Order: sequence, then structure tokens, then C-alpha cells
Amino acid sequence: MKRKALIILVGSLFVLTIVVLIVIIFPVQKKSSKQLELDLQNYIPPIETNTENKESSSTINANNASSTPKMKTGDTNIPQKVKLGGVTLKVDVADTEKERNQGLSGRKSMPFDTGMLFIFDYEDFWGIWMKDMKFSIDIIWIDKDLKIIDIKQDVSPDTFPLAFRPKSLSSYVIEVNANFVSKNKIKIGDKLEINSALN
Repeated sequence: MKRKALIILVGSLFVLTIVVLIVIIFPVQKKSSKQLELDLQNYIPPIETNTENKESSSTINANNASSTPKMKTGDTNIPQKVKLGGVTLKVDVADTEKERNQGLSGRKSMPFDTGMLFIFDYEDFWGIWMKDMKFSIDIIWIDKDLKIIDIKQDVSPDTFPLAFRPKSLSSYVIEVNANFVSKNKIKIGDKLEINSALN
């Protein structure tokens, strides 16, 4: 009887030892809610080109599909000029993964009547940060129906690595010089016009 009890005791001690070693070697790391919030705030999702099971950025509401021009990645007919809130703007188009990753990074300046138009493969809360930027910008997020849904003004290079995100889903982003939005009275709800007549 004593021998059986001894075997049970030794077995229990062995199992306990294994558990303690696992906890020591593989500690469970828990992040505070504040740290998780910071991680989410500074995370920029990878730019994907695979649109399988995703809604394309060129999808337009059926009610206005005939009157609203469509833009999609790889489209060779994308205009080099657009109208934003009634203001004509020359744009450099970033519609490939490489171009979107590069953005305006490294440029020393940009003409005031010029911007960069980012075209994504699908709608998302696209994050913008100021990595390697040399000047401040206004960031304008636009939905699939070409309507401005959010604006962040006068974003400084000093804000890096903070990522800025829209309040709702966007398919396009336009970056312009700081103060462009306020000077031209551009606001949420304004439309992006890409009619061929602007070319």
C-alpha cells in the first residue's frame, strides 16, 4: 500500500516538475490593453494585390455605374488630372504595390497644384504614415463611389511612425501639400471627378 502511494506521489511530482519547466521556458506574454491599442494604431496593413474574395476598388454602385467613371489597378486610361471639390489637380498615380509603398517618400517637395492618387485593389481602412517624408501633407480618403469620406490636414513627417486611418472604408487616397484642403475649401462629401474631359 505504501509502495503504491509512493509511486503516485513520485508521478505527481514528475508531472508538476514538467508543468513548472514549461511555464519557465515558454512564459505566456500578456500585453496591456494600452499596449494593444498602440500596436493597432501603428499597424499598417500590407498592400495586397490579390483580390480573391475581396470587393474590387473599381466596383461602383449600380445606381450610378453608367455615370461614374471606374478606376482600377493596372488601368492604362487613368487620367493624370482630376477634379477634387471643383478644383483641378494634377496627379501622379500609384496603382501598383511598389508605387503605393514608395508614395511621396524621399521627395523634397511637390508643386502645390499636384498630388498623388493611390488606387487600391479593394476597400479597407487604408493607413498612411510619413516614413521618409520631407514635407507636410493633407491626406484625403475617398470611397468606391468617389466621395471624400475623411480628411487629415497638415500631417508632419515628425508624426512617423504613427499611422493615420479613415473613419470608414476607402478605395482611394489622395495626398496633397499641407494647406491645400483649407485653401480650396475641400470637405468631406465632395466628389472626385475623373472625367476624360479633364485630360
